[in-house]
Amino acid sequence: MSTQQFLVLRKNLSSSFHFRSIVPKDLQNHFGQREFHISLKSSSLRYSKSLSMRLYGITQRLYEQVRSGEMKELTVTDIKEILRVEVRKSILHVHHVEEGTNLFVESKILQSVTRISEQEEKFNQRLQTDLKSVQKDVERDLEKILLSQGYNVIKESVPFKRLRRWVIDLRKMRYQWKKDILLDRDKSEEEWDNEFLRQVEKTFKLGLEVPSESSPSSQPIKVVNDDSDTIPLVDENHRAISELVDEYLTERRTLLENGKVRNKTIEGDETSLTLFMEIIGDRRVSELNQKHGRDFRETLRKLPPRRKTHDNYKFKSTQEIVDMKLPSSKTMSPRTINQNYIQKCSSWMKWCIDLGYYEGENIFRGKTVKGETNISVDEKQFNDNELFQIFDPKNYLDETINRGSHIRFPVYWIPILGLFTGCRLNELCQLHVSDVKPVDKLWCLDINSDSPDKSIKNPTSRRVIPLSQTLIDLGFIKYVQSLENKGTKRIFPELTLGKNGYSRNISRFFNVKYLSEKLGLKKKGKNFHSFRHSLTNHLKQKGINENYVDELTGHKWNTMTFGTYSQKYEPKVLMKECVSKINFKLDFKSLKVSDLEEMLKRPIQKRGVTTRTSEIDTLVKVLRGKKDNKGNPMSLRKISEVLNKEYGFKVSHDTVRRILSKG
Repeated sequence: MSTQQFLVLRKNLSSSFHFRSIVPKDLQNHFGQREFHISLKSSSLRYSKSLSMRLYGITQRLYEQVRSGEMKELTVTDIKEILRVEVRKSILHVHHVEEGTNLFVESKILQSVTRISEQEEKFNQRLQTDLKSVQKDVERDLEKILLSQGYNVIKESVPFKRLRRWVIDLRKMRYQWKKDILLDRDKSEEEWDNEFLRQVEKTFKLGLEVPSESSPSSQPIKVVNDDSDTIPLVDENHRAISELVDEYLTERRTLLENGKVRNKTIEGDETSLTLFMEIIGDRRVSELNQKHGRDFRETLRKLPPRRKTHDNYKFKSTQEIVDMKLPSSKTMSPRTINQNYIQKCSSWMKWCIDLGYYEGENIFRGKTVKGETNISVDEKQFNDNELFQIFDPKNYLDETINRGSHIRFPVYWIPILGLFTGCRLNELCQLHVSDVKPVDKLWCLDINSDSPDKSIKNPTSRRVIPLSQTLIDLGFIKYVQSLENKGTKRIFPELTLGKNGYSRNISRFFNVKYLSEKLGLKKKGKNFHSFRHSLTNHLKQKGINENYVDELTGHKWNTMTFGTYSQKYEPKVLMKECVSKINFKLDFKSLKVSDLEEMLKRPIQKRGVTTRTSEIDTLVKVLRGKKDNKGNPMSLRKISEVLNKEYGFKVSHDTVRRILSKG
């Protein structure tokens, strides 16, 4: 058979030859495809012809074994044969790293060694904290190799588990060998290969014939019982993008369960990576290059925002939208492209590089879109005149506490709390009554994610901060104590839990109805978050140490000494050095509600809301998503108990079932 039928040159990717195998018609249903391609990683026609002929022989034998049902059982001898192949792959892989390093510049060598050390540390950390995921990675690679060579894969068998363990050990050895071969340039390539093989033979007893340390280095290296037809079709650098995206998101969801990231962040990661695969295709990660990064960037510049929900685009493919040639006024802003797509994909790419799945440079580095002027610090914060308008007694009281709405207490307290604490909007909206407590005789806010309905941006957001005397004078503590006496769990029970927390109604009220429509102050960069910037600048102008401000607002410290090796400041220290210095030149006494206690006694009914509120619906879905140690979702009866005991909602398990059935 002519090699032209199974040898293909792919000029559009990396100018390398690919082996093409056409699946026999009687086996196409079994394999689920008509043909498959394997990159030979070479542009040499002579070499590619020889390798493709060997691969052709392997695939034809595989097809015959499938037809006859003759799949081999894995034995210890087979394990050693396969591991010998892995050894040869490791040698080639290490020399690939060596050739990819500029050995004439000391700093470049050290950069490569540092990167390898980081990869090794992360790999060892995964072995200690998440061994199962490492084993699954190896199992996927081994399964493809074994099936390609006609073996019957039984993952629970002792030989398979032994092979899996040995491959993991071999990969651990490879990290050190890569560093040694880069740092010690006195030895020849052959000497290094011999030393590595001696170490492998000592560890695994594979029957490798290698020269002793005293033998001449010119002796050839022999492999006993080598089978020249045994060629691995898949290795760890040839994983599909979709596989690595799934693995990355699984790891990210572990952080979500530990409260280290928010669900919104994970959804954004998935959206950006799904679009990336849609644009460049689900190829092997080793095939990615800088052109793919550029193509992704240019396509993003032609797409509109909200393309999945907008009536004009939601039923169109990405290519169809690109073909519409939308004007720049209707496409995504550079800021959206950079933050929501380029940066998120770049983080995934860095993860692939750190774990050794990709050997090249990050294809998203330097691909951010220019053209949008950054908003200045002054534009992000409220100036004194704007704060005066926001907290003008007539405007503020009329639009908040006196508005006759069931959410009048949240819209009254939350902006004031935002100004004096610098807390993020949802950190305030989700507060529980138990989060307001005395510490060392100081009333404090405990910002945490200690219940299923609460979340924080990152670990440094978890903090305990003292309350300003102004908040106490306005009656905030009395308000909270009144709720506690009623048995209410949350400080703002009127707010309902949504996809991104409890902040939706307050955000709409303050940013749209009050700041924009009422006061006319809504400008680019001005929103509720501006309180955070205003407080930070206020304390900076008073000469307050940056560390105190960072801890008050939940920012990460930039120093190793305080950020890593010390605990957070005690509330009394924050009060003395920071919070007590807060003194805005505003008349907050005029904002005090004289009949607050009487208002608290009068029950407020939600208008236009059914008995089973949307809050209960959302809570039911959140609780259902929680899993126990065995990975099972929370039972309907357990959800009913939690709603009753922790949230004060008396909901039967039958009602829980109806809520879940309606989606």
